[in-house]
Amino acid sequence: MNFTQITLKAKNTLLSGEDMSGGDVTLVVTYRIAQADPFVTGTVDVSNDVYHAIVTKSGVTIPKDAPVELTFDLTNTLPSDKYIPILATDVYLQIAYRGQIGTNSDEVAFGYKDISEPTPADFFNNMDKICLNNTWYDAGSPAAFNVVDSTGNYIAGFWDLYAHNVQNFYLRYSRLDNPIYASSSEKIASLPLINAGGHNRVLYFLSDYDFNYSIRNSSASTAAGDTATHLSKASLYQGSGIKRQTEFKQNYNCDTDLNSCYVQIYPAFYNFRNVDMWGGSGAILINTPYPTNSVCPDSQLSPVLNPSTPAPEQSQPQDGATVSIPVYGEPRFITLQ
Repeated sequence: MNFTQITLKAKNTLLSGEDMSGGDVTLVVTYRIAQADPFVTGTVDVSNDVYHAIVTKSGVTIPKDAPVELTFDLTNTLPSDKYIPILATDVYLQIAYRGQIGTNSDEVAFGYKDISEPTPADFFNNMDKICLNNTWYDAGSPAAFNVVDSTGNYIAGFWDLYAHNVQNFYLRYSRLDNPIYASSSEKIASLPLINAGGHNRVLYFLSDYDFNYSIRNSSASTAAGDTATHLSKASLYQGSGIKRQTEFKQNYNCDTDLNSCYVQIYPAFYNFRNVDMWGGSGAILINTPYPTNSVCPDSQLSPVLNPSTPAPEQSQPQDGATVSIPVYGEPRFITLQ
């Protein structure tokens, strides 16, 4: 699985206040490649080699007063086989503008951005279970009905205790300063159904390290006795992308052992019902607990015996595998001789 498109925003921050008019913009994506599944907690071996994906757009104008959104088709990169793989680590973007700046016809400006490494969007439909009086039960089971009606108050008559599928699921990512709620028209990915007790890794994406994401979905009945009304609802969260890269960290050993100053930064996944999930861009969907302040420990839940999370080496391309990456570098320009 590879990323075949990058959408970013380039902002002209030249101190001179001049426009960049009709030039060529070259995107250079640098990365290393993990030698094992990177979607786990802890360090993994990565390639010593640094790879590059390079693509150029012509006729680009970047005015001084507004960022410009640019989309780069990585299927046209040089060399031709260097897309950004799902196993990429240490991902950085560099952009270079060459062309007219103000009255000068041949000048150069540069921008740079450290972006997230490929990040999964994990969603688990835990609505095959329901939390009742601080204990998990199989949703819709006789035990669940009995526990809430044990005092004869007929809670089960008005509380939805059934299992539910998730249907009409929409996912949308957006900038921190411009949150957008997911809908059928505002989506980067969608699913018709997530079965009760099912996990779905909807996509992998590249982004800023911090962003908003929103999901919209409704619940679907799984039992004839479930007569409750299930409305579509949207939620908005602040998310975080994965950081898996090697950084230079100054310490007292640097003078004698420079290698000790290079530290591999890695993500921490959490295990939910035998599925390793990234918490920064997904969610666990649950039934409403009873009473609403009930808290049930994850340790009580039965594991999923055959989790469906695809191995990244085996994943197939899917729509919506990228999101817009706002790139606000501090460009500098030089005159070419």
